[in-house]
Amino acid sequence: MFKLTRELAERYPDRLIIFDAPPVLATSGAAALAPLVGQVVLVVEAYNTTQENLRAALGALDHVPIAGIVLNKIRHRAVGRAYGSNYGYGYGYGTTEPANSATR
Repeated sequence: MFKLTRELAERYPDRLIIFDAPPVLATSGAAALAPLVGQVVLVVEAYNTTQENLRAALGALDHVPIAGIVLNKIRHRAVGRAYGSNYGYGYGYGTTEPANSATR
């Protein structure tokens, strides 16, 4: 895998290559792959992942830099004229459930 990631990076320096890994806490694959790639983006499922599980996932990846976290599957409905409600931004406005949980 090291050779593959190195070859892809050298052959296609002008491209973004995305590796989709299984959930961090489900297998060791994501944690093993993480040091071989340039950046890690953690995808977290809203309303399903506890803060404890998110902290555990981040702990399993503490040996690599996290470029960002994406909150996935958030349910949103526009309410009032709060900033962002017309554009689909979460920010806690108009959500049907608390935005404090997350997964993957």
